[in-house]
Amino acid sequence: MQGGAFVMFTGLAEQMRCYWLCHYFPEMMNRSIERMPSESTLRAALSRAGFGSVTVTPFFVTDELEDLFLYSGKHRPNLYLDPGVRANISSFANLTSSAELHDGLARLSADLKSGVFASVKAHYAKGDGDYVYVTAHANS
Repeated sequence: MQGGAFVMFTGLAEQMRCYWLCHYFPEMMNRSIERMPSESTLRAALSRAGFGSVTVTPFFVTDELEDLFLYSGKHRPNLYLDPGVRANISSFANLTSSAELHDGLARLSADLKSGVFASVKAHYAKGDGDYVYVTAHANS
C-alpha cells in the first residue's frame, strides 16, 4: 500500500464499559460492547492492513450534539425515554429485550425524578472520551 490515510469515528469497547447506560441496560450494553473493538485490536488490525502511524483522539459527547447515536444522551438522559429516539439507535432497536427495556427505563425515570441519577452518572465518569477518531497513515 502506498500513501493513503484511513479515518474512522467509533466507540471502543473499553470506553463503552464506562457509559452510565450500563447501569440501566447491562445486557444491551454487553451485546454492544462485544461488537466493538478494543484499542489494541483496532491498532493490530490497522497494522496488519499496512498502516504504520495510528493516532487515536478522544471525542467527548456534549449537550450540543445533534446526531442521536448510542451515547448521545450522556448529558440528556431524558432522550432515552423517547421511543422515537430509541427506535433510531441500533442498540436499543436490536440488542435489548422488552423486559430489560421496560425495567431500565423505569429505573432511569425514577432515578431522574429522585435525583439519584446524578450519582449514577458520576460513578461512570472518566476522562478517556466517549468515542474516538482513529487516523491511520499507510506505510510508504
